[in-house]
Amino acid sequence: MSPNHGSFPFNLSPHDYIEKEMPSMKVNTLILDTLFRCKDIEKSETGFKSMSELCKEIVRWTYENVAYGFCFVFYRNNVQANVHTDVLAYDDLTKDEKTIFIKIKENPKTLKNELASIIGKS
Repeated sequence: MSPNHGSFPFNLSPHDYIEKEMPSMKVNTLILDTLFRCKDIEKSETGFKSMSELCKEIVRWTYENVAYGFCFVFYRNNVQANVHTDVLAYDDLTKDEKTIFIKIKENPKTLKNELASIIGKS
């Protein structure tokens, strides 16, 4: 999920900005200009179209209106965790690292708070 503060104008959605030639509304031009000059963004007014094009083939997405704005929800297909066992020698790991390594190898979807609890760091 990717939250965004602010909301869309009444009766508009991200799809309108993707499918139609609609200008975006620059709410804070000072921040926008600063991000552009720092090269944190390439150009403005193309975010939804760029995101849609990048996701088209591999990621389904939707958006939800929430209390303080909207958020994008991304659904990835066939995501698998790849645990590489040849990165470093098992014998070089500490006791806690070995315990974590074994648990992740058994279940790549193990949550970090579960791992912390297992080694007594919660």
